[in-house]
Amino acid sequence: MRVQFESAYCAKEEVVLEFSRYHSNGNKALQLYSLDGEPILTATANPHPPGDVVPDHLLPVKDWSENEGVVDGLKKAGIIEGEPELMIPSGFVTIDCYRITAKFADKWPVREA
Repeated sequence: MRVQFESAYCAKEEVVLEFSRYHSNGNKALQLYSLDGEPILTATANPHPPGDVVPDHLLPVKDWSENEGVVDGLKKAGIIEGEPELMIPSGFVTIDCYRITAKFADKWPVREA
């Protein structure tokens, strides 16, 4: 799926979204690629320890360091909405988890039991 995306370190461009899950706990993962297939960024963070499971209607977003501005970019692209519904301490940061919009809610593979 393609969307327009921009963040503090990513100029506005059309990107390809890859919807996947982290192997350690099944949390949702989201990667962005250029139209040429080059990786641009991973928009998500997986809480540590890996046993921390994020509810499936939320996306754990990495919005610090090189990912500064990713929350705004994902909101403008219509992928997430609102304010963080869950904040998970992880190492030296807090991972904010946002509600996934109805348009994108079914794009991820089903979580394995």
